Amino acid sequence: MNIPFYLKTDDALPWSGNDVFHLMSRDGLFLCRENRFFRATTPARNWPEDLQGHAPSIKLRFPKIPRLLVEKAVGFFDRVGRKYGAEAMMLLTWGEEVGYELVVPPQVTEVDVRPGLSPLPIKLDYEMPTLPLGRLLIGDIHSHVNLPAYTSKMDQDDAEHSPGLHMVVGRLFAPGEPPDFEIVVTVDGHSFCIEQHDTIIEGYKQRRLDVPVEWLEQVRVLEVPENVIYPIVSPANGTPPNGDESTREKGGAVV
Repeated sequence: MNIPFYLKTDDALPWSGNDVFHLMSRDGLFLCRENRFFRATTPARNWPEDLQGHAPSIKLRFPKIPRLLVEKAVGFFDRVGRKYGAEAMMLLTWGEEVGYELVVPPQVTEVDVRPGLSPLPIKLDYEMPTLPLGRLLIGDIHSHVNLPAYTSKMDQDDAEHSPGLHMVVGRLFAPGEPPDFEIVVTVDGHSFCIEQHDTIIEGYKQRRLDVPVEWLEQVRVLEVPENVIYPIVSPANGTPPNGDESTREKGGAVV
């Protein structure tokens, strides 16, 4: 390297004896310079030219999530979305002996309900359950009901502090299968969007609506505004309560 490069591992900064050198600290890279008139350290505007470029990358080693689990997850989201117009979420766990499992934690999902408008999902909070010994929490799956599958600002904030696999399911009631999927893997606060879903999902054919009753019992729906109570009725003709987002007044953040 043309200009020496040092790491600051001690509060005391012994001068290197060089006229110019780079110093890496927890506050960033600095350029240190000394001559007969001054001795100074300033934030480096550029990294040393001798260093090679590098970019964030990830090589996935996740075993593929079985098709049955994905179809049951979509079926669960369908049941909650069709009945309440609400979001829901599931945790994805892993055990060496049994592989993947879906866990539905206790959750409160809020919907904006106003006369003449279809319910609009607002946000979702959940309690983290105690997992059995040997089970690892490696990710989560949540629905956007009939909105597109995308990473919202709230999703980004949550994922930043939750390393692992994060899947969003959207457009639940658009014609045909499959619904929208977005898959993101977060490592050390950096998120990688996985474009090739078949690197994570074993496959998908059709949602399975025969989900355990225990899953549905974990979901509590809160109608907002809280001071007005409007009944939410599942349509008899099977048409989902959530319309396209272009036909619904926006009433809050979508998780």
